Amino acid sequence: MSGFTQQTDIDRLLELLETRQDIYDEAEDEDEDEDENLAKILEKILEVKINFEGAQLEEAELEGAHLEGAHLEGADLFEAELTDAHLEGAHLENTILRGANLTEAKLTGAYLIGTVLEESILIGAVLVRADLTGADLRDAVLEGADLTGAVLVRADLRGADLTGVIGADLTGAILRDDQTPDAPQPRQGVAYEVHNAFDNFEPKKAEYLALINQSDKPEIYNKDGIYDYIKNIFTQNINALFPSEKEQKLADFNMVFEKMKGRIPIEKIELVGKSIDFAFSQNDDFKKEYIISFLDDTCNAYTGSGDNTSCVKGIIERFVLTIGTVVEILCREGCENETYQKLYTLMKGNMDYQTAMQKWFENGPNDDVIKIMTPEQKKANFIEFMKENTALTDARIQELATSMEYAFPDFQAGGNAFKKSRKTRKTIKTKKTRKSRKTRKSRKITKSRKTRKTRKAGRSRKTRK
Repeated sequence: MSGFTQQTDIDRLLELLETRQDIYDEAEDEDEDEDENLAKILEKILEVKINFEGAQLEEAELEGAHLEGAHLEGADLFEAELTDAHLEGAHLENTILRGANLTEAKLTGAYLIGTVLEESILIGAVLVRADLTGADLRDAVLEGADLTGAVLVRADLRGADLTGVIGADLTGAILRDDQTPDAPQPRQGVAYEVHNAFDNFEPKKAEYLALINQSDKPEIYNKDGIYDYIKNIFTQNINALFPSEKEQKLADFNMVFEKMKGRIPIEKIELVGKSIDFAFSQNDDFKKEYIISFLDDTCNAYTGSGDNTSCVKGIIERFVLTIGTVVEILCREGCENETYQKLYTLMKGNMDYQTAMQKWFENGPNDDVIKIMTPEQKKANFIEFMKENTALTDARIQELATSMEYAFPDFQAGGNAFKKSRKTRKTIKTKKTRKSRKTRKSRKITKSRKTRKTRKAGRSRKTRK
């Protein structure tokens, strides 16, 4: 979390948690049906956004904290106190929780992909339907934890205390020293798609900057000037290009902007600034598509209840990657702009989406692996193929895959499936964040705390990564 000290991160988080706790305490006093009341409490709590990706929260005292739906991807919570904490649906991908105390923590539906939980204490923790794919749980204490429906594929459980665990499916987990962990896999899920794409882009950065050919602006490309510049140029262009939709688009942009303000790493400021310069130096069609695609992807990065906006890292990466999305949209019928053609090839390969669809459906019946897949597996394979070979947004690929579901059983797509549209993409309305909330029961914090179980004497603290 660039630009903030550890104490600042902790203090800011505690302020938000105090607000959430006040909401909980006030609502609890209301004389209503318990389930209905809990649903209302959760809805109000989730309105207080907690976005602390990459924050420094080592040894933070967060006992009983309401962290439902919080975004803590990549945060450092080394030896944090999280006894009885509410982390239902929280995003903890790649978070460091080494040595943390999560006794009786509520982690139902939490995202713990690649999370470091080495030597952590999870006695009686509720991990129902949690995704622990690739998590490091070596020497963790999981005594009496509820792992019903949890995903533990490639989770490292060597040395972990699994006494009395409930409902654990250990298929694919690493339990012994003689088991060789699988090779690292690309990070999965909507939250990581943009990160994977940016990882693939990084080696091409120098060639990309040469192609967009924007002049240096030291007065703007610095930690103070870049944010005013981004705010002003987006606001001006939204007002000019979307007169009938400007209120909604400005609201969406301001929400995203406030989330990432002050958080662009120094080494990425020039890349972001020059990408934005290039986008808004093009014609109106390009500028419109850039704004539409950027807002669609950043405002709808997640599904379900809570904050669906992209994490800070994803927002920053999309300032750059949206250039690739736009040139694909504008060049899908072929374009004469040489710079666009080169950017398209550099960032997204050389297939328009109709060609990519046709290639998949033609090759599928002849591929020994694909042809024996179930329709759902074929659909998933099709989606991955389209992501790798086109510049369509993830949402658009999902829409295409859903519309083609009839064709996956026998590879029979309709005659018009691969026809290229003669029209350029029209302006589409940014999707509104879904507001429907699912009821989640959370226990009252008033119950007495159980004594924290300390590590065994003599165990030396492992070197922090």
